[in-house]
Amino acid sequence: MDKHIIKWLILGAAIRLYLCTSEWVHILGNRVEIATPLNSFKRVNEGVYLLKQGVNPYDGDMVHEIPVVLWFLTFAAEYLKHWLPFLYVLIDICTACVLYKASKVFVRRKLTVQCAELVHYAKDTEELQYHQSDESTIPFLVLMAYLFNPLSIFNSAGLTSTVFSNLLLSLALYGLIDHHLLMFLFAAVIESHRNLYPVILLAPAVLVFNKNGKLKTILHVIVPFIVLSFALFRLNYSLMGDESWNFIDGTLGFIYLQAVMVE
Repeated sequence: MDKHIIKWLILGAAIRLYLCTSEWVHILGNRVEIATPLNSFKRVNEGVYLLKQGVNPYDGDMVHEIPVVLWFLTFAAEYLKHWLPFLYVLIDICTACVLYKASKVFVRRKLTVQCAELVHYAKDTEELQYHQSDESTIPFLVLMAYLFNPLSIFNSAGLTSTVFSNLLLSLALYGLIDHHLLMFLFAAVIESHRNLYPVILLAPAVLVFNKNGKLKTILHVIVPFIVLSFALFRLNYSLMGDESWNFIDGTLGFIYLQAVMVE
């Protein structure tokens, strides 16, 4: 990675670290524009505390994060303690790097396709075509758009679990762009369990990985997604000490209920 890119990453990390290690972390963590019942650090922290006490965090209506993430944050809180804000910042910077890499791959692929089909392009379309300089310009703009987006900064500084969503969705996007099916499935399955709606990413995934239009290729995407989803359900079930399924009602059930109430 270029030195000037690293400098921007350091600047983005410094801004986030300043905010999440100052009084702003409490201000942002209490703003309804930033923290919601689904991503609030207070609720996740409550879930971590209940887990440590051997209490099922999904018996009430406080926690809406899946058990896998709760256990990960329990481990992080145990061993990182005061360094936990640095973890959130690191994850957010990793997201920026993934988006940067994904955009580079995307532009590179577009340039390759354009070179192969250039003879079929209409005249006077040069301004609409990709140029070699776009391979560095577009990824840089993508990086800047994420690093200095107020919402991404505030979510990281407010220690919301949106930073996990951003990383998982960026990995799913990278998997689609670079044709890494396993990466896409891993990220999309976890995020679908957390927020439900990313399940719609299956539609573009089928189009990307099914070039020949055969049913067999479609099943190569859908079947592993279903299998991994059931495996994650079973893992979440096993992580609960009392082996309870009520985490489904506290996570996906809560999202569905809110959608019904809005309608």
